[in-house]
Amino acid sequence: MRALRAIPAVIAALLITTLAPAAANAAPRAGCQEIFPPFAQRWNEKPWAYGCAIAPVAATADGSYQNFERGQMVSSPRHGLVISGFWSHYWDSSGMHYRIDFQWGHRYRYDLWQIQLHRDNTSYQGQWECFPNDGLCSSTGGIFGFYYLIEPGHSYQFRVRGCYPLPSGRHCPEGLTIPVWLWF
Repeated sequence: MRALRAIPAVIAALLITTLAPAAANAAPRAGCQEIFPPFAQRWNEKPWAYGCAIAPVAATADGSYQNFERGQMVSSPRHGLVISGFWSHYWDSSGMHYRIDFQWGHRYRYDLWQIQLHRDNTSYQGQWECFPNDGLCSSTGGIFGFYYLIEPGHSYQFRVRGCYPLPSGRHCPEGLTIPVWLWF
């Protein structure tokens, strides 16, 4: 009987340790790498989506990145931007399917965003434009999910750029961001 009374306390302790947000530069659980700024804040928003950090932060010529169990985050200082992505799966009446979600946030304001998705280093599904008034993005960032034609055994690369419309086309002063790479 005593063991049954202890179960709620054990469950509460597990929930607190599992769901408690990680501080900046914190390893969320044993065996995980530390999560450093600017990635800690984004990870804290959805720790269940990204999972454990599986590698330390790595530097590139254009910024830095960190890999997670189900995703990646990149920082592009030239763009003032953190871009992140994760993969997941879901079930419906026709079986199991995969999806990928990307999020970006920016310190600059743009009138539109151009979004590119590549699969295995080849353009995939073309390029989209997202306007702040369409509900998918704001002038400083957005969230985009792909629910169809996503298959395991491929790599997916996601890039964005902020632009201003001109009578003769688009002006995108910072160019494309560093890609977020997802593979599963």
